Amino acid sequence: MLAKGASGSLVTMVTGVGMIFLAHVYLARFLGAETFGIYVYALAWMKTLAVFCKLGVDTASVRFISVYHTKEEWGLFAGFMKWAGKIAFAGSMGAALLFIAFVLILHSDPFGEAGLTFIIAALLLPPFVGLTLTGSFLQALKRVVLSQIALRVVYPVGLVAGVAFVGFVLNGRVKATHVMAVDLASIAICLAITLVILRSVTPEKASNAKPEWNVTEWWSVSLPMLLIAGFFFIQNQTDILMAGYLLGPADAGVYSASTKIAGFLQFGLGAVNSIAAPMISSLHSSGEMTKLRRTISLTAWGATLFAVPVGLVLAFGGEFILSFFGDYFLAGYMPLLILIVGQTVNAFCGSVGHILVMTGHQRIVAWVYGIFAFANVVLNYLLIPHYGLSGAAIATAVTTICWNLVLTVLVFKHFKMNPTIFSFSILKKT
Repeated sequence: MLAKGASGSLVTMVTGVGMIFLAHVYLARFLGAETFGIYVYALAWMKTLAVFCKLGVDTASVRFISVYHTKEEWGLFAGFMKWAGKIAFAGSMGAALLFIAFVLILHSDPFGEAGLTFIIAALLLPPFVGLTLTGSFLQALKRVVLSQIALRVVYPVGLVAGVAFVGFVLNGRVKATHVMAVDLASIAICLAITLVILRSVTPEKASNAKPEWNVTEWWSVSLPMLLIAGFFFIQNQTDILMAGYLLGPADAGVYSASTKIAGFLQFGLGAVNSIAAPMISSLHSSGEMTKLRRTISLTAWGATLFAVPVGLVLAFGGEFILSFFGDYFLAGYMPLLILIVGQTVNAFCGSVGHILVMTGHQRIVAWVYGIFAFANVVLNYLLIPHYGLSGAAIATAVTTICWNLVLTVLVFKHFKMNPTIFSFSILKKT
């Protein structure tokens, strides 16, 4: 089941992220480094706020809904979905209003191109949060491909088509504000599609059940999940944000291109994690430890078998790929090589974070992510002024490797199992 589900998820991810990559190549060449940099910089801030305003309910839903579905506890299933939706909506609306207020008060030109781009990015928060939460519900129901279709396929197509149409109407005079407005429209359409899909696959018993509430337990898991998601996102976005702050939007755009290319190595791990996360929760709750060990071993091997050949292709062809963005983006080649090293180690270690989170050890994971997120901020601050974009890549790669190794040790300590590619549980029959 893991291999079959992961293959479907991988195809969707590769197709979708490939389309997003092509969309960003198109935008970078069409807009130029400066305008493209404003867009990706504002988008990075929006996504950072999105992580925190969800308050961890999206990650918690993968754990709770999968367990309630397995045990057929339909009242709790229905109650959690309603509770999570209300929390995410309230959080995203509040964050959007605060975001707009900060832009209006603190930005030197709130109604200039950059200021308006940030304001539109704030309006993007509620539909984006709704889309990611709905996707988490579908993932928990083991409908992983369906959870990804809108964001991975419909969104990039809508973004490129929308920007091309605006460019045609305005005779090529497209600004970052126009691109962000098209982004908003595309995400809203994707949310509508995903809600229709969720309604169609939700079990009828859950839809008709009277909601039951276990808010204390939900908060006890969601808040540590919030810290984990927040720290993890900081780990992955600090470099872009600090490159933009210390070097300027144009360099942030260059570095963003490098991170997107290096992100291709995550496809394998992302695909198996999307299937493995609810499986780990279900297998652990039912005490099927032999199957759990095999599942964990499969995730590491699946991620590595994808990451290594992809990493080699990107390492040798990185300059050629970056050239599609424009000559200015070739400065991102060395950062790309450094990021590839970090992502390769990430694949070797497998689903270490998901293993601990889905089995009730979310608090210790939050501590680990928090420590290395802080270390990443400090390293970026120290290294970027001296080494430029390569300094940002070094900070991210080093901290990525470190938190993977620490979590690997913790998995071995708690479960006496090796979650990396150096485990041979994959060879054992269940």
